[in-house]
Amino acid sequence: MAFFSRRPKKDGTGDGADAVREEPVVVEPAAAQAPEPAASGPEAPEPAAPEHEASEPGPDPAASGIGAPEPAASGPDPEEPVPHVGISVSTYGARTPGGPPAAPAAPPAETIPGLRDNVLLRETLARMSRPPTSTDVVNAARQLLQGHVFLRVKGDARALLAAGSDLPLSIAKRGDDAVLLAYSSGAALRAAVRSDGDTATSAVAQPVLTVVRQALSGPYTGILLDHASTPATVFLSRDVLSHALEQADDALALKTLLVGARDAGTPSAVVTAMASAPMWVAARRADDGRLGIAEVRDASGMRRLEVFSHPLEVLALGRGDQPLPLTGAQLAAVLRAEERITGVIVDPAGPHLALSRAELAPLIALPS
Repeated sequence: MAFFSRRPKKDGTGDGADAVREEPVVVEPAAAQAPEPAASGPEAPEPAAPEHEASEPGPDPAASGIGAPEPAASGPDPEEPVPHVGISVSTYGARTPGGPPAAPAAPPAETIPGLRDNVLLRETLARMSRPPTSTDVVNAARQLLQGHVFLRVKGDARALLAAGSDLPLSIAKRGDDAVLLAYSSGAALRAAVRSDGDTATSAVAQPVLTVVRQALSGPYTGILLDHASTPATVFLSRDVLSHALEQADDALALKTLLVGARDAGTPSAVVTAMASAPMWVAARRADDGRLGIAEVRDASGMRRLEVFSHPLEVLALGRGDQPLPLTGAQLAAVLRAEERITGVIVDPAGPHLALSRAELAPLIALPS
């Protein structure tokens, strides 16, 4: 397999939303009731007033054996799968000046004081086209896979939970189809209350995987995010959610580390997670038929292999690449076989983390 060179797409690299929480966090009803005008987005079902449903609370490089690409959840159609691909050390493609993009200033974590938003999802939705493109949907889906989202509940969620009662969740109806409503931020909750005028509701924050599983186990056709915000609204269908969940690890180990607050121990923690967490590389077939995997190169000789925490991270770059699954042992074999690779960059669409060979030493030492 050959390598090809790509510059990472610029995106935020600062701190993201909270890590996945074990318990739901109840938001007091008053927190979502301050008025803020907003219009419904074009792709939303027509939820003039939300309805509510009850819900349960040194070897041969070819020996690395990177597998065939899996079907994409969304985005460009993948090329014909390759049954088994070895890795060669040849390269092609233009060099790219510079390294990863510099981190921009971190956006505020709260749009309502005291209520922490899912910042990455909120900011991604705020950049949506109108109507959303397929790339917008992919970006929303990939950023949904971290942190928490808010659900609206008819009545006082805290009292209902204390009483052991089911939570009547807000939904939208389109004909006979039901869509689960979810929100990325306090501002999105406030816009929803302003839109429908239903102040007899409260909100509960839940881990995203809990919400996705709830949507897939219930009678919902998907999740509608920030339905009353403009242009920040997008619908994620059951198919998109199902593929995203199937290809995500239960701990969201890499994603959680990448979006969380960073310190001197973050690189080591990410390298440790890479040993066992599922990963992917971006592959593309060249004109001569060779299948290459993407790396970032510059004129100084820096070469970083692109590594991804989820197939959606590959699709989000919009380059038409295929995601190929990669294990920690396979990555270690690649790095041992090709010493000219100076490191890796994890999730170049952002938030990303660049790791040097020295930082990757514990991973490189893994047995084949």
